[in-house]
Amino acid sequence: MLRACIIVVAWACVTSAEADPVADRLTVRNPQPTKVVLGQTVPQEDSKTAHLTVPGAVGVSLGVGVPVPPLPVEVHVTSPARPFGLPGPSRPGCGSNTKYCLINSDYPLDKVNSIIDRYYNNVLHLYNDLYRFPPHDIMYHDNRTHGYRHGGHFVCESAVQYVRPGWAQNIRGEWVAVINTDKYPQSVRVESCKYKDKRCEFLPPCYKSKCVQRYTYAKLLSVDPYRPEYKPTVDVFEIPSACSCFVEDFIYY
Repeated sequence: MLRACIIVVAWACVTSAEADPVADRLTVRNPQPTKVVLGQTVPQEDSKTAHLTVPGAVGVSLGVGVPVPPLPVEVHVTSPARPFGLPGPSRPGCGSNTKYCLINSDYPLDKVNSIIDRYYNNVLHLYNDLYRFPPHDIMYHDNRTHGYRHGGHFVCESAVQYVRPGWAQNIRGEWVAVINTDKYPQSVRVESCKYKDKRCEFLPPCYKSKCVQRYTYAKLLSVDPYRPEYKPTVDVFEIPSACSCFVEDFIYY
């Protein structure tokens, strides 16, 4: 048994010293050397596809039975496509504590107008389908029909306002620029808790309650200002919509 182990070790050493047949059969159809590790993707800056043909043994033989010849294993690694949204930082400076930013000096108005001019018919069609009623008509209807808010109190008070977002984070987590120009204005109704996480009013003290912010989904016409070849699209965003009283399981104090 000891002699057989020595022969196997010696054979392995001689084999490693010879030319590696695997390296001879390795073909890379890529002008630059590419290091490929299974389970990993090529960095995004490498936009090419690496095709490797690597021989790999299907079985292993140590002198027992008939050895199985190695079969070529082809590995395809393709760099992922860049998602729609801002390059670099995941969010603009104005969006550190919220999922949308109002129009300010950081809004890329020139880039947005350039994309609108490039896809004028597309923007006009999407905007007209999205806003059958002008935003100011919706605000007027809201103020006229919801006058009951001034005749009493809610269990959880909220503040209602209409805002014009400039940047916003869609439901995929991407920050995009919302089209908001003089010709194509977009407003969203935001209802935020005045006393978030505070105890609900008018409830007996035996209930453990708190005011919780609720959200809805709004559709807005948006663009990627850093990729003008992308057409404007209607995206979906999470917007604060109500402040509700949440009561936990009934507990006596």
